[in-house]
Amino acid sequence: TGADLEFSPTTKNLERLVDSFGATQTVKTLRLRCNQHVTADMAMKHLLQAFMLNKTIETVCVRGQQLTHVGMQHLGTALGYSRFITDVDISHNCLDDQAAKYVAQAISTSMSVTRLNVSNNYIESDGAVAIAKVIPRN
Repeated sequence: TGADLEFSPTTKNLERLVDSFGATQTVKTLRLRCNQHVTADMAMKHLLQAFMLNKTIETVCVRGQQLTHVGMQHLGTALGYSRFITDVDISHNCLDDQAAKYVAQAISTSMSVTRLNVSNNYIESDGAVAIAKVIPRN
């Protein structure tokens, strides 16, 4: 069985944590916990390549980490490349309609995501429609 990884980067250990995460083949769940020094957007930028290399991660949780459309663009790219991530929780963040469009694009490309939580964000009707259009495909 796989392990859970709670990823709490600092400016000093961010690169090392990212390298370790990309190389591990046992982590099934990644829970990102950010702080004032390393934002979720910054962490997603650095994690992009690690997500593409890791073939065991199934669940990504970036719940309540002030993720914006900037970080969502990076996560969206990673989801688009991954064929293994099935569960994504990006609830309770600062995601807007632009971020929702990145989510929709990622899901339509990935085809592996079967559970998506985007609740409690700033997504309005345009973003919700973009996501709703791709959900039936998965």
